Amino acid sequence: MKSFCNIALRRTAAFLLAGIIAAGSSYVTAAALDDNNAENENTIAITGSYCNSSEWDQYELPIVEIDPPLRNYSKVNSEKISIGSRISLTGVGSGGAGGYTYSYYYKRTDAKLWYTIGEENTTETSARFTPTSVGNFELKVVTKDADGDTAEKKFAVSVVDGKSTAFKNNSTINVTGAKPGTKIKLTGVAEGTGKYKYAFYYKRTTARQWYIIGTEFSDTNMAQFTPKTEGEFNVKVDIIDENGEIVSRQFAVSISNDYAIETSMKNRSSVDTEIAPVNSRITITGAATRGTAPYKYAYYYKRAAAKNWKVIGEEFSDAKTASVKLRNEGDFIIKVCVKDSSGAMVSKNFDVTITA
Repeated sequence: MKSFCNIALRRTAAFLLAGIIAAGSSYVTAAALDDNNAENENTIAITGSYCNSSEWDQYELPIVEIDPPLRNYSKVNSEKISIGSRISLTGVGSGGAGGYTYSYYYKRTDAKLWYTIGEENTTETSARFTPTSVGNFELKVVTKDADGDTAEKKFAVSVVDGKSTAFKNNSTINVTGAKPGTKIKLTGVAEGTGKYKYAFYYKRTTARQWYIIGTEFSDTNMAQFTPKTEGEFNVKVDIIDENGEIVSRQFAVSISNDYAIETSMKNRSSVDTEIAPVNSRITITGAATRGTAPYKYAYYYKRAAAKNWKVIGEEFSDAKTASVKLRNEGDFIIKVCVKDSSGAMVSKNFDVTITA
């Protein structure tokens, strides 16, 4: 087999090929000609002389477009959380043929069967999973490109017992009722001494999918969104600490073209969590819109199967917050009654589960 001692390429873009040929023989030198000398933009013209000969030959090779390999750069927001906290997965694809879709899965580490989180092969770039038991879990994101090629990435997550009491989520919202086109402003507020990051979300009340407002879990503790249409919405602020503990707070927002003239009172009260371990203290916040201010608040709780309510603190006081420590596992109901100055009263119930 003859070997070229000298090679000239007629496509500068093909210089890499010359380097490969040169690396395979100690007799070859290579030089790349200017692009203007290319006779066909779809081929590479290789011209060379044989060793110990003045003879030159030329070969034309086709240029083949090769996609970079498909890569999966998906990520998880935390690898250690408390039971009842939410894990966020973000699907990130790179390379391949583009047009990515994502599938999200979870299983216990010692199990064989994977369970899907949401729909498979979706264009949604995020998914959330809330474990309801302690233990070690595996999460997986499978990225698929337009050619059907896939790349997967796995994460090990540890779920521990007990909810952190190191900080509380005292985030606020500027309005809970407005007309379409009104800016809804959220402020993330953490009560504690650690370093925190904030994430803001919204969705229609009847929907399952949350949409991110701005950047998820950043140092920015303020965000806003502007609903364009009427309807009932949920808005949420998630705060994460240095240990990966996430504490959420939600708000109900009503958007109506008739908001300015509607006077019926709305109970916008909330609880800081709806699932917690035994001996946790549940914080309740009384809030109302419309009606006739000022408002009075009354707080109650009972076991879900019980008939009688127990009063938390003083009934119908000015106190906008209350708390109750639930010492036994089981299902409970917490109720907030709000009364305005005209005597109108609206109540709101929350289902709370206390785990062992």
